Amino acid sequence: MLIFRNTSDLLRVLDAPPLPRADMVLRFCRWNRLSMAEGESMRYRVLLEIRGIPSHAWSAATAQIILGDACAIPEPTPTTVAHVDQRCFQAAVWCANPDLIPNEAYIRVPEHDDLGDNNLFLRPEQLLRHDIPLLRYRVEVEILEIHD
Repeated sequence: MLIFRNTSDLLRVLDAPPLPRADMVLRFCRWNRLSMAEGESMRYRVLLEIRGIPSHAWSAATAQIILGDACAIPEPTPTTVAHVDQRCFQAAVWCANPDLIPNEAYIRVPEHDDLGDNNLFLRPEQLLRHDIPLLRYRVEVEILEIHD
């Protein structure tokens, strides 16, 4: 992919004839988001419940990480938004196949950054790390309703 800052340069490259090489033909065209994609649709609207999300990771973004590419656009229910019961996160999602929704998953949340004995007074981004501390949580996913 080539990115041009100057429109006249872009137009000159697009309008140029192919390079005269016998072993290959090089042509330039504008980028199109559909050029490498395949059409797909998610036909099932699923109401599901995720149990085990810790309160500090309680969000639709976390639900999307848990569900992976099996589902899209998690919309928390009103009771979830109101934090009525923090044991279960309910959301409506779109999916292509409800069988691809995992029954359980693990999420990993980075642990609080503790600089410890920082005798050199380095900023966190200047430290060379040998590992990253994480907290791992097991979560369960249950499908409550499927609409097609």
